[in-house]
Amino acid sequence: MLTGLLYFLAFLLALWIMEKIPGVHYVAKPILESIIKFLHFSVVHSGLWLLWFFRMFVRAHKIFFKHLITPRETINQSEVARRVKNTL
Repeated sequence: MLTGLLYFLAFLLALWIMEKIPGVHYVAKPILESIIKFLHFSVVHSGLWLLWFFRMFVRAHKIFFKHLITPRETINQSEVARRVKNTL
């Protein structure tokens, strides 16, 4: 994870350096601006992403605990049929 971040920062540094070179900035500037807009969008809406993540986390654990306290026969109906078959 950290290596990927370092590569990304090196890529941004290379784009920033290429932006200073005359003629090359026509290619580098739109790429750099789109990356900056994406990072800005990510930071502005990070609260919504955290809220979504928290909601998913709570929902997943709610389902997990529901499965822990639910009887086995309720989840798997074949258990009831197997028990009835064994008693006959």
